[in-house]
Amino acid sequence: SDLGVVLSNYLQARVTGSGSGVVILHLAFGISPIFDFHFSWLSSVVNHVGEVLAFFVFDRYIQKFLKTMMRK
Repeated sequence: SDLGVVLSNYLQARVTGSGSGVVILHLAFGISPIFDFHFSWLSSVVNHVGEVLAFFVFDRYIQKFLKTMMRK
């Protein structure tokens, strides 16, 4: 269906970083520019927070791994 194509394009854009998924959704559903702005701002904040949290978790995991390797 059309929704499947939109979602696949969105995911492809997010994974490859070739474009903004928000823009694709905006073109597909005709979302208002105001909502598009707020949505892109909100999603960028959520993405940054997620990246920071993921980095901290990854960093702690690596530190634990290195500590266990040093003990051996």
